[in-house]
Amino acid sequence: MEREAEVFSVPVERVMTRSPKHIAPEALGSAAVHLMETAGVVALPVVGTDDRVVGVVHLHDLLRAGAA
Repeated sequence: MEREAEVFSVPVERVMTRSPKHIAPEALGSAAVHLMETAGVVALPVVGTDDRVVGVVHLHDLLRAGAA
């Protein structure tokens, strides 16, 4: 997306990732860090077996927990 003069008026759907990388709740923290590094992201949706988002894990969460 080009830089917008009025960033607060840009709808999220215009800049969101439509098929984000995600991780399962039972995955290891090290797997999350690896996926973040390879995908170039700092947060991942956590998706359960029913394909519903059950949370979000951020790199800072993993750093605080000592997984990275």
